Parts: sequence; structure tokens; C-alpha cells
Amino acid sequence: MKRKIQEWLSIQIAKRPGRVVFISIFIFNVVFFLVSATVISQLSVRGTEKMPFIQAAFSTITMILDPGCVQFVVEDIGQMGVAVAIACLVIIFVGMVSFTGAVIGYITNTISAFIGEANAGSKVLKISNHVVILNWNTLIFATTHIRRKNDI
Repeated sequence: MKRKIQEWLSIQIAKRPGRVVFISIFIFNVVFFLVSATVISQLSVRGTEKMPFIQAAFSTITMILDPGCVQFVVEDIGQMGVAVAIACLVIIFVGMVSFTGAVIGYITNTISAFIGEANAGSKVLKISNHVVILNWNTLIFATTHIRRKNDI
């Protein structure tokens, strides 16, 4: 079974590397959010001792997207301890890099590749009722003399 999964993953990486990267980023972020929410809900510090998991997950996502919202979890470092503040800061930094940085990087790379393919002219055009002239360029009039019917 392990060998089949390795073979399937190898084929997916070779054929669709962009999709594999996107799914990897997504899975990592979901797991990170769940672990971080569990850590925050289990801290049992003043203000979070009765915090349900859903609220802890919301606080985690809010902290990652807006680091200023750490005040909802860490009210006073002196009373709560430095370990709690450090745990929240680690969650913020890792979350910002993995979520914001990775997702923005992936989207930017995808858009750049799309623009590059469009500029290369390698896409198939789906058009009808058009005449295609092969090897046409701007020098066609300079190298050949096009005669009209009346000139012959």
C-alpha cells in the first residue's frame, strides 16, 4: 500500500506539480490552524480557560491575519507568563509565513505563468470564420510585390 501511494504521488508530482504544491500548502495550513487552536484552547490562562475550541480557532486565524489581535488571547504578559506570549508569537510568525507568504507566492507564480503562456502565444485559440496566413510578418510587403488583378 505504501509503495502504491509513493508511485501515485510520484506521478502527481511529475504531471501536476502546481496542484501538488497547492494541496500541500492547504493541508499544512489546515493542520497548523488545528494544532494552534488546540494549543491556545489548552493554555488555560486567564481569559482563555473557558475558551471553546471554535473560539480558539477563530482567535488563531485572527492572530495570523492581524497580529494586533493577539490581545484577545494575551491580555497581560506579567500575569500570564512569557511562555504563553512566546507560543502566540510563534503561532503568528509561522502562520504568517505559511499562510500569507505561501499562498501569496503561489498565486503570484500562477498569475505570472498564465501571463507568460499568453505572451508566448502557445495557447490554442478557439475562433471561427477567420483566415490564417502562415509565415506572415511585417516584411511581406518589402520582399514581395503584390499585384492586383488589373496590373497583370
